[in-house]
Amino acid sequence: MSTPYARIDLASLPADSASPASPTSPTSPTNDPRNLALRWFVPPLAVLLSIAQSVLWIWANDVRRATLAGTLIPVLGFVLLVLAVLVCNPALRCAARLLPRGRCPRPFGRAELVTLFAAMLVTAGISTFGLAEQLVPQIASPFDPHWNTPQRGWTSSLKNINRSLYITDPEAIRQYREGLGEGPPDSAGWLAAWRHYAHVARAIPWSIWLWPLSSWLVFVAAAYGLFYSLAHLTLPLWARREQLIFPLAKLPESVLPEADRPLGVVPALFRGPGFWFGFAIVFSVLTWNGLVQSGFFPAGIAPITLGMHATGVAKTLHDFTLGRLGIAALVLFTATSLAFLIPAEMSFSVWFYYLYGRAVVLIAIWLGYGQSTYDFPSDYFWNTNISAAQGSGAMFAFSAISLSRCLLDFRRLAAGRTLGRKALIAAPILGLVASMAVLTAWLQWNNLGWGWSLLFVLVMTLLTVGLMRIVAESGIYWIQAHTGFFHLYKMFGLSSLLAPAVVAPIFPIYALLFLDVKCLLAPNLLNAAKLRESVGGNRATFHVTLILSIASSVAASILFAIFLAYLRGADRMHYWFYGICQNRVFDTARDIALRSPASANLVNTGWFGFGCVWVVLTMLLRRQLFWVPHPLGFIMLSNPLMDQLWLSFLLAWIFKKLVVKYGGKATFDKARAVAIGAITGELTAIVVWIAIALLAGIDMPYITIDRYGP
Repeated sequence: MSTPYARIDLASLPADSASPASPTSPTSPTNDPRNLALRWFVPPLAVLLSIAQSVLWIWANDVRRATLAGTLIPVLGFVLLVLAVLVCNPALRCAARLLPRGRCPRPFGRAELVTLFAAMLVTAGISTFGLAEQLVPQIASPFDPHWNTPQRGWTSSLKNINRSLYITDPEAIRQYREGLGEGPPDSAGWLAAWRHYAHVARAIPWSIWLWPLSSWLVFVAAAYGLFYSLAHLTLPLWARREQLIFPLAKLPESVLPEADRPLGVVPALFRGPGFWFGFAIVFSVLTWNGLVQSGFFPAGIAPITLGMHATGVAKTLHDFTLGRLGIAALVLFTATSLAFLIPAEMSFSVWFYYLYGRAVVLIAIWLGYGQSTYDFPSDYFWNTNISAAQGSGAMFAFSAISLSRCLLDFRRLAAGRTLGRKALIAAPILGLVASMAVLTAWLQWNNLGWGWSLLFVLVMTLLTVGLMRIVAESGIYWIQAHTGFFHLYKMFGLSSLLAPAVVAPIFPIYALLFLDVKCLLAPNLLNAAKLRESVGGNRATFHVTLILSIASSVAASILFAIFLAYLRGADRMHYWFYGICQNRVFDTARDIALRSPASANLVNTGWFGFGCVWVVLTMLLRRQLFWVPHPLGFIMLSNPLMDQLWLSFLLAWIFKKLVVKYGGKATFDKARAVAIGAITGELTAIVVWIAIALLAGIDMPYITIDRYGP
């Protein structure tokens, strides 16, 4: 008979016990009196960096059309982390040797660097897609007389809209759209410019913004509480028991100083040639393209082409049906490098299921149901097609299973504990319940019944869990979702149960955080929590720093967006946030309101059901058959940005297969350094060229990680 062994409860172990940096290690000497001063210096520095990042991103986005915050990767935060490790820490180490003891602060430790990076990570998207430049334009949009014309019918169709959330005075809206007058000429100097800025700040009618912003921020705070609770609810199971990869957390961790080396020593990653080879190749390519775009070279010199967008592929394959599938073929250095770092089965799943989804559409075309992908519309408003419907079903089934397992895991963790320990363990669940209750009550205030409000919040919760799981397993940093409450509302014919006129005013609320989820806060909160658990550090300081950084970034980005809109005029701000997006949101809300009660779309509903069944079946089959593809790629059928990302995962899968098969572990370790160098090279080039664009007054729209074309 085999001897039964007691299973170790990993969750019962202290999170910091496995940390590479123990309290007595060289990275965190407890006897140095400078430690206390530096520890208290980290939170205010993190807040200042987060505010500066938010303001800079809005300025770059609206003045130079340079999008730096269109993904889940904090471009500036990662580059500053590398600079701190390569430049700041060695400089402080040298200074400490030259100066008397106590005259120079010690280099940043691993936990301190992680806290600073985590603050920039979770606040990177707040200023643009994550909140501010979605919220500020929306408040002034529905009652804009230039947009809300009788022919357009926003007022007549959206009768149940909550007017407390919006500015309704036409004159105030006109002033916001046109701005408060031109500033002084450039020759007037900085003093005159700052006086003009101060005059604009005083002239802004802040009082008309106070109540709408206060009302919206209740919803935002509850949603952020939901995200924060979900991050710490899912982390114990996903990180400790299931051992997920967390590639976007492993990436910054890989450039940190080694735990067993003195502070200030350059990590081994940067001392080898592999990192600098990858860095030099990618940085050189993007620098060449930046020089071409800036007009540095004479006319006729072309940039290095980095693939083909969907239109180019369609022209190349115009005689073939494949040319009508909307497939792009882009070279994305960061995506390829990250895909190389994850398990091969994961990268295989992504590109395999993407081609499967295209094949489904291709078969439908061959059967005569359409001529191209345009005959199978899908978007992040409320339309879906036969491919996205499968991903949608898979998303919600997978999320429901994942969330249920996390809740059951917390129940097991609390068994046999003291009351105080149970309360600490249950804190994420209590936060989740409280946040959902506030969101439900807030939606009721917006004329949605409590039952439908609760259903709406449940759908948002499951969607958030699914997106968090995708990022934790695959490192996909660029996500949109052709699925959500309004996709289900249309697909299942819920208009016969919930009047379109009632649900239509909720669409702008949904659009604020869940329409374009490229910078959704929840996955970054999860990665930040994973980083802290892996590296260690004071838990209370970490949480306080993150919460203060988020609150400061929300306030700074909203106030600066309003100020810049009045300074320049909202009509001169970014064309997407301050124009196209708001028109589409309220046009879609109008279309929902005017929609007659309709029955379910049986075709898409059937594909949705197939997606649910297939992802559950796949999860069961993978317990016995190792070759069954991971369901993650199937879920990503609902992510339209896979059109741009799929080739990166295919190339990474091929490279990794070749390296592992013919090179072994030593070769893979060298290739891994090249991959991290390539990522660092691309992000550094983006920061450098955006800085040049801002200082030189030139537009630089194509040197970005949020890239749809070559």
